[in-house]
This record gives sequence, C-alpha cells and structure tokens, in this order.
Amino acid sequence: MKAMLQKELREILRTYRWLLLPYVFLVLGLGQPIAFKLMPEILKNSLPPGTTLVLPPAAPMDILKSTLGQFNQMGVIMVILAAMGSVAQEKASGVAAAVLVKPVGRGVYLLVKFFAYSLLTALAFWLGLGASAYYTQILIGPIDWQAALSGGLVYLVYLIVAVSLTILASTLFSGQGAAGGAAFLGILALSLLPKLASWSDRLFPAALIGQAEKIFAGKAPELLWQPLTFNVGLIIVLLAAAIYVLKRQEL
Repeated sequence: MKAMLQKELREILRTYRWLLLPYVFLVLGLGQPIAFKLMPEILKNSLPPGTTLVLPPAAPMDILKSTLGQFNQMGVIMVILAAMGSVAQEKASGVAAAVLVKPVGRGVYLLVKFFAYSLLTALAFWLGLGASAYYTQILIGPIDWQAALSGGLVYLVYLIVAVSLTILASTLFSGQGAAGGAAFLGILALSLLPKLASWSDRLFPAALIGQAEKIFAGKAPELLWQPLTFNVGLIIVLLAAAIYVLKRQEL
C-alpha cells in the first residue's frame, strides 16, 4: 500500500494538481480579509462627494465565516475537478488494468486514491484558511486561533465527503466530464436533502458548515457528534460502494 500511495502522490505531482488546488484555496482565503479591508474605501470613492457612509467594523471571525462560504462554492468545485479523473482517466487509458494485474486489490487501489486526494484537499484547505486567518489578524483584528482550528476540522470533514463522492463517481464512469458532473450533482443533492425534512438538517454535510460557523462565532456547537458520525459513516459507505462497483467492472 505504501508503494501505491507513493505512486499516486507522484502522479499528482506530475499533473500539477498539487499546485492548482492549493493555489485556488490560497487565493480564496486571501481574498476575504483584503476585500473587507478595502471595501469601505471602495464604497467611499464610489459615492457622490459629501456623502457620509458609516460601516460597522467587521468582526475578524465573521471574515473566516465568509471564507468558508467561498470554499463551499469554488473550493468544492475545484476539489471535484482535481479528483474526477482519479479512476476514470486510468480506466480509459488502461493504466488501471495494468496496475491491477499486479497483486494489488481493487479496494487498496481505491483507498490509496482516497487517501492521496484527501491529503491534497486537507493541505489546500489549511493553506487557504490559515492565510485568511493570518491576514485577517493583520488587517482587521485578533483571531481566536483555537476556534479557527476547531471549526476548520469540522468543515474539513465536509470536503472529505466531496472527495469520497468524487472517487465513487470516477469509478462509476469512464469519462472525466461525466464523473465530475455526477459528483457535482451528488454534492448538490446532499445540500438540498436537508430542506426536505427538519431532522435531516442536523445530519447531512451542510450541517457541518453550520456547526463550523457556530464555532467561529464563539458559540457552542449543538450535538456536534451527530453530523460528524453521520458524515464519517457516509464517507465509509461511499468508499464501500466505489470498491463494490470497481470489483464488478471489467477493466
């Protein structure tokens, strides 16, 4: 498994995914404190002369909440784009068949990909959130670093759900575009499901975002174990489904 993981990490390095995903998260993270710092000046210059504009000061942790909002949009899309070809591309090129001829189980093959892309996603996320927190402290005010770390850990589980869902989609389809589209629709469906029933609002991945934002706001999260347990279980189910599908496919 170690050799397989090294091979997967080399593949990520060779295709520059290691550079693109962290770069996007870094830009998204830096953009929020800079935008909040410059916004009063921009608005002041856009108003007619003599107009007085008084804006309430931005709370530092509110800027981190805004950063999560950016990650929840462009960040998740980039995670899907990075991982959508992880299996589909290798099936289409014949690499998967060549690798699995060796004494490598299909379960190990998929788990290695999951670990590699989860690691890349985690590194990109912490780089973006860390940059946002650091520059918020410099430009706006002091950050509660413990809350930033705790809330970030909760939100990271949401991103790992996106990784596992993309791995499943990439296993189901042979085209990268189809895999990416299916993963995006899957994330969208998981975001909409809580609107169907009030109880599901406490469990599905979107609940992790709400809990992370509560932690950033200095509030105690309510029944945090419920969404964490549910989503860790969801990750396991998605990976188990991907392994089951790959074992039944002819490569």
